[in-house]
Amino acid sequence: MHTAQLLNLGVALSWALNIYFFSRFALDWRRNEPEPGRALLALAAVCVPALLLTLFVSVRAGYDNDHVFECLGATLFAPRHGNLFKEVSPLFTDRFSDLLSGNSLRALLWKNRLLFAASAFVFFTGLRRLGAGLAVGAAACAFLFLNFLAALNANTFSTTSTNIFIWLLSLAAIIDAYRSPALGTAGLLWILSSMILVISARFEFLPVNLLLFAALLASRPRAELAALLKPLRLALLGVFLAFMAAYARQVYTDPSVAQAGYMSFSAGTLFYQLGAQNFSVIAGSPPVWTSRVTGPQEAPWARLSGKAGVLSAAFIVLMSLCALAGGRADRPKLERNGIFLSLLGAWAAYFSYIYFPHDLYPLHFIRHQLYFFVPFAFLFALGLDGLETLSSHVPAFQRKALLFLCAVLLGCYALFNAAAALRLNPERRTDDIELEFLAGSQKDWEKDCLLLYAGGEPRLSFLKRYFPFRNPCSQDGGACLLEYISPASRIFTDR
Repeated sequence: MHTAQLLNLGVALSWALNIYFFSRFALDWRRNEPEPGRALLALAAVCVPALLLTLFVSVRAGYDNDHVFECLGATLFAPRHGNLFKEVSPLFTDRFSDLLSGNSLRALLWKNRLLFAASAFVFFTGLRRLGAGLAVGAAACAFLFLNFLAALNANTFSTTSTNIFIWLLSLAAIIDAYRSPALGTAGLLWILSSMILVISARFEFLPVNLLLFAALLASRPRAELAALLKPLRLALLGVFLAFMAAYARQVYTDPSVAQAGYMSFSAGTLFYQLGAQNFSVIAGSPPVWTSRVTGPQEAPWARLSGKAGVLSAAFIVLMSLCALAGGRADRPKLERNGIFLSLLGAWAAYFSYIYFPHDLYPLHFIRHQLYFFVPFAFLFALGLDGLETLSSHVPAFQRKALLFLCAVLLGCYALFNAAAALRLNPERRTDDIELEFLAGSQKDWEKDCLLLYAGGEPRLSFLKRYFPFRNPCSQDGGACLLEYISPASRIFTDR
């Protein structure tokens, strides 16, 4: 059996394990949640508006031209499937959607929207497992999932929705182990199997998981760490390391996989991704991009406005001060908050290294900008937790006034983000329009019609999967035969 097939079998097994552990995690949360009714209402208050917004946002491919067609046309257990070793685990959700819907492109869109709702649940319950209050968990969930980048990425055909779900699920596994009395074999298995999904989704996320896993181990007693040397746990660690090594070899030695882009840490990257491409857009500015990268140091500063720098810096400083002030008000939290801030700082610095701007057009890397935003959503939760701790030391009237002010600010945040998402509807690429056209054509496809396509990959495999297809060399006719000519072949003649 080919190495890629063996690796994909490992990914399938990891999916099965994670579905089991996630189900158990959700049931445990339901049993232990002190305010289940209010918690579900808080989640609905985030998820329902977020889902409704996606219905009014332009449909997008979510990737560069061609890559999304390659993903949607991929066969998971074929000996080879192009350069899709980087994002294989998300494709399992695409194939599951195809199985349930009879290969419906519209169902793929709904699957991606619903996965964002599932991700909101994972994020919210993970914060609650960490001990965050109900208001803090709901507000942080709104901060991430009512952001315009979430709406834009949820309404795409790409794997971004699944990547976010996988990553938050892997973080939930670490959070669950952190809050458990001991790191048992089951907890270790969930962490390692979820990291296998991370490796085969976006392998650049893995260092973050390893950093948090190392912090988890550092927080456990020595006797518990010694228990990791037991045969079963050593075997699990060995299997994980073997998978990681095999997957790395498959990715980095295959000639079809090209790793492009600059990698160089710069504070400008942080202000570019968080400020210019997020907060400034919410405030009414158009998205910017680096159309010509002249060098790794110049790029992030090339299109950076003062507003972007001020907004992002003010946010980071304010949330950090709130977290530290909350720790000073409640001494047992001070060390915890300091450790969390250090981990989030390392996380943000690492992302500022790997997500160096190389956008060639507006919204080129909206998926990267959403990934970049995740640690700052955790920072927002930590800052709000500190603010909540501080508010417990003030009179009840002042506390209610503060809660009301926060609710008003979050409401304004949601409205500004919705406006930003709708304002960007005209900003679309060729593959966005092509995929929306194909999804509409599939919905209105006449019975007994066959599709004829004389072009090559990657659209060939995609069209064979989602349309009744006739091979160009076949002599079989039919009552109806429609030829498809991709606009990309007419527009991009230099490929």
